[in-house]
Amino acid sequence: MATVVQLMDSVGFNRGGLTKAIYDRLHLLSNSGFEVMLIVTGPQYDVVNITDELKRLGVIPENTIIKALFDESFSQGTQTQKIIDYSESFKKQGLYSLEYGSDKGKVVRYFNEYGAFLGLDSYSSQGVKMYSDVHRIESPHEICKRIHYDSKGRIRKVEYYDSRIWKPRFETLYSLSGNPIYSCWISENGSRYRVVGFCKTQKGKAVQYSSFQDMQASLLKPIVNSYPECTVISDEPNTVIFLSKDYGLNCREGIGFIHTTHDYVNASGEQVNKPWLSNYTLNQGVLSKILTTNDQQAIELRHIIAGADKNNIFSVYHGVVPNDNLAPKQEASGRLLYLGRLSPEKRVDLVLKGFAKALNTLPHLSLDIVGDGPVRKELEALADNLNISNSVVFHGYTHDVNKWYRLADCQFLVSKFEGFGLVLIEGLANGCPAIVTPCKYGPDQVIINNVNGLRAQATSEDISQAITSLYNNEKLVKLSVGALSTVGKYSKSHWEEKWLNILNA
Repeated sequence: MATVVQLMDSVGFNRGGLTKAIYDRLHLLSNSGFEVMLIVTGPQYDVVNITDELKRLGVIPENTIIKALFDESFSQGTQTQKIIDYSESFKKQGLYSLEYGSDKGKVVRYFNEYGAFLGLDSYSSQGVKMYSDVHRIESPHEICKRIHYDSKGRIRKVEYYDSRIWKPRFETLYSLSGNPIYSCWISENGSRYRVVGFCKTQKGKAVQYSSFQDMQASLLKPIVNSYPECTVISDEPNTVIFLSKDYGLNCREGIGFIHTTHDYVNASGEQVNKPWLSNYTLNQGVLSKILTTNDQQAIELRHIIAGADKNNIFSVYHGVVPNDNLAPKQEASGRLLYLGRLSPEKRVDLVLKGFAKALNTLPHLSLDIVGDGPVRKELEALADNLNISNSVVFHGYTHDVNKWYRLADCQFLVSKFEGFGLVLIEGLANGCPAIVTPCKYGPDQVIINNVNGLRAQATSEDISQAITSLYNNEKLVKLSVGALSTVGKYSKSHWEEKWLNILNA
């Protein structure tokens, strides 16, 4: 049985299209007779608990072999030192405590006998302690360190803060048994340097690595090399480095998949490559193929990456299952949809502003925003400021995306950049056209103006006009028919066939 190793920096729930594509591929490979292994390369704890739940929910195959890189490499040994439980320390020092909570969890703050702030414990909504913040006795307003716990209450990481910038500048990761795994310094931009690893078999011995990636590679190598005929796949710039550099991996081949745009316009107006693109080098390590989600990007990369041609850089579209029995939309529901992550590059604020203008002409419309992310509160505030809160509903994250596409007349994708935009073809498969703004990967490839969607400029006025035109002259019916007729190019069967051909070549 051939083995496919999937590298991921971290695993979790409620993530975007990239993670969804990885999980779908794990199912395909498992169902096709491959032995599937998932290696989490980042310093993440509770990996087994998370992946057990993902298996229970059917998100990843039940027979997936799970390897948490740091726990796997440091699973042996007995606890060598007692690490302070800071919450107990707080209770011993603190004469006073203040507890407050919400639906997202609770925080307990501690104060000493003189009223000085000592620190806090933060708990999840399930009552699991996530971290403790310790403040300086002499400067109670300044954080000194943050202690992170796993779901069993064990201390797994301690970060030491520079209170001037409120960022960690040093960290130590601990194994399940309480031994230190590594310590490192952290730059102001968050990158790790001067990495020191602690030997699990020889007490008192430490090793300094030239980079954090070099330490990770030293832990990854023995795992991969125990499966010498395996294929290793990476979908992230920070894991593809293990394949593109010569770290002595002994495997059949390495495949790197790029899911996002590789360039951007800098402050001088120049189109330049993103720094992480240098991680994608062919034929130096085991990386032998680079895949993209769209044709245009594959063409561009062949002119940038040395040794590239049509055989080692090409596209593999995301896939969906078309519903041949689904009828196109016949009557307008008046509901519009944004489904996706709520982050700055998605420009959901443009959607809200364009929708607000359209309401002046079509006051019966409503907008469903399905998803979550770092700018949700800002977007909710914007809806209030635009006086459209009664017409906009923020639903949070959902697993059942098809329901929303079928309820909506149309969805929006107005991102600054996309690698593909999985939501577009999910919508097409449900007869839901899209209003998109210029974006050379994804929207520009998938959406054909006035066939399966509408193209608008990235202004609130243009988006408003596109919304209004959607309800003129039965255009909605025409676009819904176009959505269902053009999704075949992105069928799941084509995606499956292409992946199996790659892995069986």
